[in-house]
Amino acid sequence: MVYEFDRNKLFSVLFSLTGFNRNVPAFLEHLKERGFFPVTENQIRSWRRSNGKGNPVPDFVFKTLFELISEKREQEPKFFVVEDTGEKGKKG
Repeated sequence: MVYEFDRNKLFSVLFSLTGFNRNVPAFLEHLKERGFFPVTENQIRSWRRSNGKGNPVPDFVFKTLFELISEKREQEPKFFVVEDTGEKGKKG
């Protein structure tokens, strides 16, 4: 299976994984707290559209999302942890 991810698709996935898709004002505040404003809901809608249909997502947006994920990982050590099944290296 081949997945084709452009910047906009990646943003859309991260936007959903972080839960900001259910609270856009919180995302706007997240960006504002980090010095990135003004950003509008229309820009966010555009970023969520496929490349060619929307505007390209700026680098600072990815930077803030990855920083947030890293912060959450530090706060909650089991955040995004895959459990060890004891089958490391086992061929099957």
